[in-house]
This record gives sequence, structure tokens and C-alpha cells, in this order.
Amino acid sequence: MTVSTRTFRGARRRVLAALGGVFALALAAGAAAVPAQAAEVPLAVTPGACVPADVYVNSGEDPLTLQRYGADAATGALALESSVALDRSFGDIAWNADETVLYGVDWTDPQHLFTIDAATGVSTDAGEILFDDGSAPFEDNWLNSLSATADGRLLAAGYLYTSIWFLDPETARLTDAPVSFPMLADGETYLASGGDFLTLDSGLILGLAHDGADRGFLVLFDFAAGTSTVVGQVPLSFGAALSGGRVYLAASTGEILVLDGIPTTASEAPLATSVVATTDLPLYGATSRQDSGACPVAALTFVKNLTGNDDADGSGTVTVGDTLSYTLTATNTGETALTTVTVDDPLTGQSTSCERVEVGAACVLAATHRVTDVDLVAGQIVNTGRASSAETDAVEDAVTTPVVAAPAPQPSTGGGGAAAAPALAESGGATGLPAIIAAMGLLLWGAVLVIRELHPRFTHRAP
Repeated sequence: MTVSTRTFRGARRRVLAALGGVFALALAAGAAAVPAQAAEVPLAVTPGACVPADVYVNSGEDPLTLQRYGADAATGALALESSVALDRSFGDIAWNADETVLYGVDWTDPQHLFTIDAATGVSTDAGEILFDDGSAPFEDNWLNSLSATADGRLLAAGYLYTSIWFLDPETARLTDAPVSFPMLADGETYLASGGDFLTLDSGLILGLAHDGADRGFLVLFDFAAGTSTVVGQVPLSFGAALSGGRVYLAASTGEILVLDGIPTTASEAPLATSVVATTDLPLYGATSRQDSGACPVAALTFVKNLTGNDDADGSGTVTVGDTLSYTLTATNTGETALTTVTVDDPLTGQSTSCERVEVGAACVLAATHRVTDVDLVAGQIVNTGRASSAETDAVEDAVTTPVVAAPAPQPSTGGGGAAAAPALAESGGATGLPAIIAAMGLLLWGAVLVIRELHPRFTHRAP
């Protein structure tokens, strides 16, 4: 028995065509089983930055007032945000480190420690201020300094003496601090408390002092070493606050001043200051939550994700005409609220803005993009999003998605008595393991076609 060369070659062409169709369909099925993957990118996070805290000042004479100022991070300028009447006169005020309790020390005999409702100005008596042995402070040494420390205690000092004390806010008891106010270089002039203490990043304490006349000074205290150093002269001031790395002074003139830098070297020379607010009030005290050395950090974490594909051709891949869905999330991962949070998607031209985002909350943008021929030519879509806030720098994140050509329509198997191959399920059908099973079935069908063409029962004899 022989087989016609013409018959064999025709059979080979038909078999190869059939097998080619089988492999093409199998590859398409395999491709449909693997969705387009976004490129792996790390979370985009802004570096932490110390955000200015609100600055509070109080008047000690009529009109008894508590004012709150917002500080500009870039310039240090202050803007009045609220003003409430106080129900008594306070020699100084002090926020604790997390700004949950506002303390005040009054100017009546005997002196008491109070907590103050910053929203209403109403105070609550926390107890008479006494020494550990139960004795009262000197009658003529009115406490005019009050400031929180990192360990939760308060620092206190009096207007006429060089002593400094720790004040327990739970018991209102005083204990001696390891330092006191120094003398000036002339060896004759003693300094006493001007009205406040500030804890610097270094852990040293910056204190406000006066010379008993009309001059103010700043003193740097090292509690660990037990030393005190005069670091400069300032306008006579009765309160101080630390905000965003800047020192603000509540001057006796009713003005709020800001220092041009923080002094750390010994000097009695005048320090440069600028007026940032005018109150027209007899200011007795100032404070911010950062006086204790704690500084809330602002941080913005941003991530962009490809969250869906409206697969127009059902190919299971990203092709021209598909619509991609993105989610852009800017999360407040810092320690203070963020304002004017903006999320932009330049590729789609979509954006959103959130006026205020609390710690742990997020500002979210949902965006879509229809795949174009330009994307196909590029072979991928690189979509870069951007997020920013008033307190942080802008930060970007990108997601990359491959774009492929749509699969060509599969021709039906015709002629030579060959039956058409079974069709694959539409989009949403054969994927993964089902796709592999379908491909194996097609391969078996191709084998049947080979046997049919080459077996003697299905061939012509040579003439």
C-alpha cells in the first residue's frame, strides 16, 4: 500500500493548519488565565516634619482674655483664630504635651493650680500649691512661670526669687529643681523668673528671666549638669511658647514677638526679634503643646492601585478599548491633622481635595482610563499619581500596566470533511485549569484529524 504524494502533502497542510489553530486557541486561553499585573512599587511617604502648634496667650488684667493663634509653617507669622473671656486672672498658662489639659496658676493668695477649658475660658480648681512639707510658698513670691515637661510634670518659678520648682499637676505640690536663675556678668545683678520655660530638642531648658528693672533675658538650663547660662537679652516679656521650632514671646507691650533663631551660646547681647502679632492686651502668659519638647510630626503616605479592568473584548488582557479603574489613596500617617490634602491623577485629568484629614484617615480618588492606540504602541501604561498637603511636601506613586494587541479572530475549520473545533467559552469562561483542559481537548481533536488523513481507510490508493 502506498500513499499519494499529493494526498500526503494535502493532508499535511490540513493537519498543520488544524494544529496551528489548536495552538493559537490554547495560547489565547492561557493568556486569558493571567490578568495584567501592576508593577510592584513601594509606598510613597513624605518625610516627617515638625508642624507648628497653635500659640495661646492670656492677659492677666482686664479684659481677662485667652487668645489662640495659628502659626504659618513657612514664615512663622501668627493669625488670630479664636478669643474667649477668662473667668479669673492667671500669672501663666501651660498646655500639657498632648494638648489635652490647659493649666493655669492664679494670682490670688494663696495661689492655686487650675485647669482651663480653652473653648469657654471656664476654670476648675485643681488644688492649693504647696511644698512637699505642706508649707506655702513665700507670700510675696507670686508664681509667674508655668510650663509642661516631657515627663508630665510642670515647671514653676516666682517673680522675685531665683528658685525653680517642679510642680506635680496631680497633687499641686512643689519640689526643688536642680538649677536656679543665675547672675549677670557684672556679678551684682540677679535674674528671676520672667514668666516661662521651654524644652528644646536637645533636652535643655530655655527660660525667660528679668533683671528687676525693664530688661528681659533668656537663660539656658542644663538640669543634668545643674548649670544655667545667660544666652541673650530680649524685650521684657512675661510669657513664651515654642511652635514649629520657633520661640514666641508675649511682650509686656502686648505684642507677640518671634526670635530670629534659638540662642545656645553665652551672651548678654540683644537678640533679634520681629513682631508677628499685636494684641492690645496686658499679656501675662503664653503656651503651646510643644513647650514640653514634643513636636507632632506630619506625614503623608500615598499609594496608587489598578483596581479593575472593564475588559471590552473579553480577552482577559489589557487591550485597546478596555477601561482601567484606579484608586489613589493619600493617608495621614503622622501625628497631627493634615489640611488641604489634594490627590491628582494627571493621566486621567481627575483630582480631589479634602479640607482636613485626621490622623489615620485618608483622602481617596477613584479614576478611570480608556486604553488607546497610543498605549498599545508604547506597550504599557505608566500612570503616576500625586498627593500633597499644606503640612507636607508632594509625593508621587506610579502603577505600570502592560498593553497587548487584541487576539485575532480564529477561522473555522472548513473543507476536507474536517469538523469545526469546539469553541472556547466567552470572557469569564475558560480560564486557569479549565482553560488547560479545553486546550488538551483541542489537541486530542487535532490528533483525530491526523489519523483521519493518514490512515488507509481514509486515503486514496495510487493509480
